[in-house]
Amino acid sequence: MLEVELMSLAEMSEDNASYTPIADHWRSSVSAYLWDDVVMDFHNGISIDRLIPFTDIHAGKLDVHVFPKMLTEGTQEATVRASLSKNGKVLVVGHTKLVTDSKKTVVTLPFDGKIQLWSPDTPNLYELSVELLSGNSTLDQRIYSYGAKEFKLDASGRKFLLNGKPFTARAGTVVWPRWVRNPEGYNLAWNEDWFEQNIVLRLKELGANTLRFHLGNVPEKYIDLCDRHGLLVQYEWSFFHGMPATVESLLDQWPDWFDLGLRHASVGLYHPYNETNPEWLPPVWTAIDQIIEDYPPILIADRDVIHVHKYWWSLFENLGLYYDSYTQFPKAIMVDEFGGSYLDANYEYGLYKTVKDTFRRFLGTGETVDQRIKLQTQANVKVAESWRRIGAAGYSPFCALGSHEDGSHWFEGDLRQGNPKPVWNALAVAYAPLAASLDIWDQNFEGGQIIDVPVHFFNDTGEAVEMEAMVTIEQGDALLFKQPIRDKVPPYSSRVVSCKITLPVTPGEYWIKAMLLNEQPQVKHPVVSEWDFRIHEVTRPETVDAMVFAIPEFE
Repeated sequence: MLEVELMSLAEMSEDNASYTPIADHWRSSVSAYLWDDVVMDFHNGISIDRLIPFTDIHAGKLDVHVFPKMLTEGTQEATVRASLSKNGKVLVVGHTKLVTDSKKTVVTLPFDGKIQLWSPDTPNLYELSVELLSGNSTLDQRIYSYGAKEFKLDASGRKFLLNGKPFTARAGTVVWPRWVRNPEGYNLAWNEDWFEQNIVLRLKELGANTLRFHLGNVPEKYIDLCDRHGLLVQYEWSFFHGMPATVESLLDQWPDWFDLGLRHASVGLYHPYNETNPEWLPPVWTAIDQIIEDYPPILIADRDVIHVHKYWWSLFENLGLYYDSYTQFPKAIMVDEFGGSYLDANYEYGLYKTVKDTFRRFLGTGETVDQRIKLQTQANVKVAESWRRIGAAGYSPFCALGSHEDGSHWFEGDLRQGNPKPVWNALAVAYAPLAASLDIWDQNFEGGQIIDVPVHFFNDTGEAVEMEAMVTIEQGDALLFKQPIRDKVPPYSSRVVSCKITLPVTPGEYWIKAMLLNEQPQVKHPVVSEWDFRIHEVTRPETVDAMVFAIPEFE
């Protein structure tokens, strides 16, 4: 029998790096769950203590840094043998003598031309086996999935590159420690089939390429799913609104966290703390600066990327178009929190403290379920489209899975059934590699008014595409206007086409839509940008006709 005893939160010091942040106690599970499987490794004299892959896609090689641990006294002759294989066929082999009196031994696998790179579109995985051998005896062995990739910033420092090609992180967010606070979340938390079908594959079928695991690790098998299906991972520690851990505690625990991330092809962006003021951070960077000496170049939040949390049109701020371009920021921006109109499985208010007043603020009192659904959908989709239009390096509405106290989730009814709320499918316009987005915010017009509506075509693929969208105006089931627009869009770029529209004359409620007509086999849902608007009958009192109104330039 193997018994594992976990320390209770009450017994744990707040300066322990694993302590659940106080700011999260009321909305996260604070139980000492053992998130992952317990694995027993057996050794014979020497063990592999750590294993860190250094991938160089330009040189076409993998250097495996092997950190041995001597378990018996005296020296022991040993060889490190590493291999990459696929479906049982060994593709590359490398071996070298183990340097037992050194911190590490490096074994090189030259894979150029023998394996394919990993990306969300082509999640090529191989089996990496590393063995310590003495004659015909195996002293220790590690076997992991391996994917070769390079994830970094471009020369401007404001955009991501994956394997040398532009990459926009089109992401969803799961807050695992909060989701398991819910009884239904706890009951499904370790159901790999449910998570695969309702989170991973649903994101893929909408065209997403990234998954943010917010505020702490998830069971490793869910990162494995991202490896296999192709979702880049934003990988996070649990620090939130503070960081009281000691440097010693960080140096003790973070190497295991970084090691695990480096072993997964999908992990791309490391996020050691969330929404934490600068005065808390000297211990963080003291520890990180020491730890990352053992690692290849990696992207780390705050140092390399600004994480933007603007809850426009939801929890706090009014919807304001404060930015016109990603170039207004000094670094790459990952806009990984917005939306925030939290509704439970029955479309009732989530328990976050400002949610009830949020809905009343935008909808007034006595709002209907349909109005709540519409606000939740638009607060996520329209803002995601806006960040995409201004060229953010990545964006992720908040959130697909959370606790009732913060985030709720995007499913209706019995969570086991995985019935998606409308916000899911509506996000296809933000997630699909090819998309057309209406750049229109006005919702009130005069009958017969002629307007020019900019339509942004996005092409996140590596090929130039003749893109086409159908712009329509609809009222109920009636189609009142229909106009196709087209443009050839170069790879990894966007183009703007203006569509001139004569609006209806009759006062009433209408929708303007832009539906992408290009087929995308991987995207299983219509890619539609849509906006409701109203036609008003405008009258001007005689007393106003004689007046002149002006807005000063500074406004």
